[in-house]
Amino acid sequence: MDKIKRSNLVTQIYDAAREVHEFTGPGVLSSVYKNCLLHELRLRTIRFRNNPSFGIMYKGLKIEDQVCVDLSIEEEVLIEIVTLPNNLTNHQIRMQTALTFSGYPMGIILDIHQSRLIDGFKKIINPKRT
Repeated sequence: MDKIKRSNLVTQIYDAAREVHEFTGPGVLSSVYKNCLLHELRLRTIRFRNNPSFGIMYKGLKIEDQVCVDLSIEEEVLIEIVTLPNNLTNHQIRMQTALTFSGYPMGIILDIHQSRLIDGFKKIINPKRT
């Protein structure tokens, strides 16, 4: 997917996430928010995988661990929903790890505890894909 199409996809993701956030408000349980977001993505016919995991390969060695995230959108963007607002750095590290091993070009962290979703919408670019 080229950068323009990916940018349009990110806009669609933000619009869907904002729609849910406006309805639920900040601080809702992440599982409730996520289920509402899944429904919103379906309504907008945006393809996604729920709780995808990615195997880890290092120089031909398959590592037993797997990296998991909340959502994969259109096989292009990973989504992680912040469950504990004080743990944002941990979510960023997890996202960077997921981008490294999935090969996806971009990830988005949604901090749904912010009063305005735009303040909790953080894009992370995979430096190995630029």
